Amino acid sequence: MKRISFSGKNNVFYDLLKQKVDQYFASNKLKTTGNWKLYSKTIILLLLAVGIYSSLIVFQLPLWASFPLFAILGLNLAAIGFNVMHDGGHGSYSAAKWLNKAMAYSLNAMGGSSFLWNIKHNQNHHS
Repeated sequence: MKRISFSGKNNVFYDLLKQKVDQYFASNKLKTTGNWKLYSKTIILLLLAVGIYSSLIVFQLPLWASFPLFAILGLNLAAIGFNVMHDGGHGSYSAAKWLNKAMAYSLNAMGGSSFLWNIKHNQNHHS
């Protein structure tokens, strides 16, 4: 069985998929970059992360109250990675390249390495 892959310039599946996605955006008069919903989500996720992290650092919460906040913070950071950083890395966060780059580097602010992510990412995805 042939493995489905998105790599390679002559990939019929990738070309057809890209054509269908482009048609969808054009027929629905949508931009291929972020809109107010994406930017609102970014603001909410970032404020939530800063708020939870600050609460854990500033206040001496009992352990039973800290553990749920740890879990929520972890899920929130994952949401930032899956949404903000990923869209910036693909160049779809904004039409402005500098903003895409800044959002891709949000991984570094969370303790990750955008350098390592970009190496792996560029080997496995089309831009």
